[in-house]
Amino acid sequence: RDINSSQNKPSLDFLAKILFAHITDKADGGQGISQEMVELKSNAAKSLRDFVELRLKKSLPDELSYELNDPGKALKISLRDNDFAVQIVNIFIQPVVDDVLSSLVRTHQFDIINDIFGRFVTDSFVEEKELAQYLTPPEIVKLMARIGANSLSEKHLKDLHNPKGEMMVLDPSCGVGSFLIEAIHTIKDHAQIKTNNTSLHRRIVGIDKSERMAQLAITNLSLLGIKKANVI
Repeated sequence: RDINSSQNKPSLDFLAKILFAHITDKADGGQGISQEMVELKSNAAKSLRDFVELRLKKSLPDELSYELNDPGKALKISLRDNDFAVQIVNIFIQPVVDDVLSSLVRTHQFDIINDIFGRFVTDSFVEEKELAQYLTPPEIVKLMARIGANSLSEKHLKDLHNPKGEMMVLDPSCGVGSFLIEAIHTIKDHAQIKTNNTSLHRRIVGIDKSERMAQLAITNLSLLGIKKANVI
């Protein structure tokens, strides 16, 4: 499957949903995508699709609930495409893949969409490029977030963690949410206070003119544990 083809842009959405389902299930103590899904090869595609749909219904923010209105829309895979489903499962059950993804679940220090896909999806965003949509390289995101956090006073940092505070972090062109995710990590590190992250999460706001990018941003933030992402 050629993810770089501009004619196959749904590939990114497909892979994002697969990773989302696997990681959130592991985070909840489940097995994620497992060997059991391909024990009956004739049902591999259905098992994979049912698993992803169940995880999306359980973990996806309300903002994306309309994705599940039609049966099979959650993961666009034909029920006859069992060989492809088996290939996907065989990738996820490899020990090295499981170790890496389990590490991400434990640390929550990742930007799954940008870090994994941002390096090689350039050609699949032709239409978005015409609207000035780009995935910012992670090293630039990290630098800018540090510069921003260093400009905040201790009072501002505490305000962001205060349920009654007034400050917010806004990215008016958020793309897949990379700056928002890095802002959360950086602000937490600079604040050096133990508190519930819910207050900070409510202050993270993203806007994008591409609905597809906004959907990816919501999914990306959800993998960080933000169930009510403020993405418009």
